[in-house]
Amino acid sequence: MKRSTADRRARRCRPAAARRCRAGLAGILLAWAAAGCAAAVADDAAAWLVKINRAAAQVSFSGVFVHLDDGELHATRVIHRVTDGMLQARMMALNGERREVVRDADGIRCYLPESKLGVADSREALQGGFPRLESGDLARLGQRYKFTAAGVARIAGRMAQRIDIAPADQFRYGYHLWADTVTGLLLRSDLVSDSGEVLEKYQFVSIDFDRAISDSELQAESRAAPLQWYGRDAPVSPASSESADSVDSAAAAAPAQPLPWRFAQRPPGYELSRRIRRMSPLGGREIEHLIWSDGLSTLSIFIKPLGPGARVNWEGPMRMGAVQTYHRNLAGHRITVMGEVPARTVQAFAEGMEYGG
Repeated sequence: MKRSTADRRARRCRPAAARRCRAGLAGILLAWAAAGCAAAVADDAAAWLVKINRAAAQVSFSGVFVHLDDGELHATRVIHRVTDGMLQARMMALNGERREVVRDADGIRCYLPESKLGVADSREALQGGFPRLESGDLARLGQRYKFTAAGVARIAGRMAQRIDIAPADQFRYGYHLWADTVTGLLLRSDLVSDSGEVLEKYQFVSIDFDRAISDSELQAESRAAPLQWYGRDAPVSPASSESADSVDSAAAAAPAQPLPWRFAQRPPGYELSRRIRRMSPLGGREIEHLIWSDGLSTLSIFIKPLGPGARVNWEGPMRMGAVQTYHRNLAGHRITVMGEVPARTVQAFAEGMEYGG
């Protein structure tokens, strides 16, 4: 199905660092005779994954990474500085259309000067890169994934520890990760299907941890004034981890009315983590954005009201590289479920939604 220009621009504007480099934790099951060895391997992999998450919030660096998705190769220069716990970053596309992403205390801004378009989001709306995994996450993820430490390889001129993450069921993908042995920073990430196919890859080709990063390097080269800006989301309070069959509990503390949507038959392990209200660039209607996660895999559900006399849109699955999408029209709303998860997962969420309003 052909995507609109606006859809393609929105997809390009999604910050790469916030989409991919992810890590997760789980347990490994081996035979009883090897139980002692299994515990040592699992502990080692868990320690590396915790180190990956800490490095994302603590390590300053600059470098170039490549992204392979749906047969297309993209190169991006990234500058990442952490000062007194404050993260600032800037990413610049090195091929294709000019685009630039800047992250600072004010939020995240994406500049597309050739299209005269800009998209702004709050830091909360685009939490990404590396999930913050605390000790309490280990047991929960251990029910959904198995992990192993799998040797050392050379990435971008540095030695990197490999960690393999395998899903325990058909509702999530696996990962192969390589972390810098000195800093813990993730140097390569492969998203892997249940058949072993690499669906998407991020890899640094050069990286520097030693040089000082100036303030000017973190400023956008593109001018904001000539661009038409969209976004500027207003995040709603985080969802309670106890929410089960309804998103009403997630909206209870928000000024907006609770949503009348239920998810009684969603895939196991996924919990509602955030709810965001955003304005659609097309038509100006408010869209509800619900983010579901199992602690590693994440998907989004966009709920847009259809106006009177609106054309009934096509329904069903669609794939955009590693991102699976499922569209459904329900109770006067356009439902879009999308994420880097198997097609059966987005379909289960979409078809399991119920309207109770």
